[in-house]
Amino acid sequence: MQYKLITGVDDSKFCARITKFLNDGWKLHGNPSVTFNGQSVIAAQAIVKEDDKDIKACGFTK
Repeated sequence: MQYKLITGVDDSKFCARITKFLNDGWKLHGNPSVTFNGQSVIAAQAIVKEDDKDIKACGFTK
């Protein structure tokens, strides 16, 4: 399984990025998170994709 955390300013570009991942077979994982950095609202959304690849991330392997 592959995992990504997509972050960015909460705007139409961020939504388009998430939509592209969903169209490419990724699935939402959990709820989105938002925070305010003093200038902009920043959004974060985890996504996952099932596969048989041996992915190294954060020092761990499948």
